[in-house]
Formats: sequence, C-alpha cells, structure tokens
Amino acid sequence: MCGYFAMHLIAVYLLAIAISPLLAGFFYRQVVPRLGGSIDTSGELQYYFSHLLVASLLPAFIAGYLNFKYRHTASLWVWLVPAIILVYEICTFQPSSLLVSKWSGAFAYFFSSDWSVPASAQEAFSGNLEGMRVYNAQTNFSAPFYAGVAYSLGALAGKHQMIRLPRGARDDV
Repeated sequence: MCGYFAMHLIAVYLLAIAISPLLAGFFYRQVVPRLGGSIDTSGELQYYFSHLLVASLLPAFIAGYLNFKYRHTASLWVWLVPAIILVYEICTFQPSSLLVSKWSGAFAYFFSSDWSVPASAQEAFSGNLEGMRVYNAQTNFSAPFYAGVAYSLGALAGKHQMIRLPRGARDDV
C-alpha cells in the first residue's frame, strides 16, 4: 500500500511540476495560434501562470482516470500530502505589507492569478521579484494540490466508471 501511495504521489508531483507546464507551453505555442487566438505578448510563463488551475487539473484528472484499471485505493488519498503542505505554507505565510491581512494576503499569494510574472530572470531581478516568488509558491504548492485533488477525483471516476469510454478504448477488467 505504501509503495502504491508513493508511486501515485510521485505521479501527481510530476504532472503538476513537469507535465502541466509543458502542455501549457505546447498549447500556447501551437494550439492558440491555429485556433485564431492572439498570443499574449507577456510570454509563455505568464500564460501558464494565468491558466495554472486548468493546466494542473486536466492532465491529473486524465491520469487518475486511466488509473482505474489498476484499482489502487491509494490513488484516492494522494491529495492529502499536497493539501497538508499547502495548509502549512498558508499558515506560516507572512505578508510583505502591514496593510494586508495575513489570510487575504495568503489567499492572493497562493491562489490568485492576477500577478505579473517576469518573462525572464533579468526582469525578475530588475524589479519584479515578488511576481517570481508568487509564481514559485503557486507552482510548487498550489499546483500539486490542484493536481492531487484532480488525480484522486479522476481515480474515483474511473473506479466507478462514471465516464464511459468508447468500445475498444479500454480493456474490460
């Protein structure tokens, strides 16, 4: 059981930290222009950050759903570790200004996409260091939480076959 839990937890973190940014970048570079959408001039990093919730949820839900053929119950509880880490980070958050309350500042820091993310390291060090800190906090703590919840919900949906796949798309177990 512990081994399966660790395997699913690693999958969640890989999906959140590595796969989601790659998919968002691919979507930004390849899909949006072909659909006639305009490319945001602020860059790929800002695009990913602005769509962090969706970019984290979709691949994790699909991966969790595809897990149904293995029926590991550990996948249903994998969201707990990222949730505990995120709650700890929120509780220990110190706002950068005395004018901002701790809880509203923490909420904005870990969940708001209204921040401007630097397009390059040079821009980050020339004045937008706070935007980079928020980006790092959300990609390291919020995105794994989103992915963990989606992965577990996908596994639950797969376990109960809530989503029907076309014939031949899956093997009946």
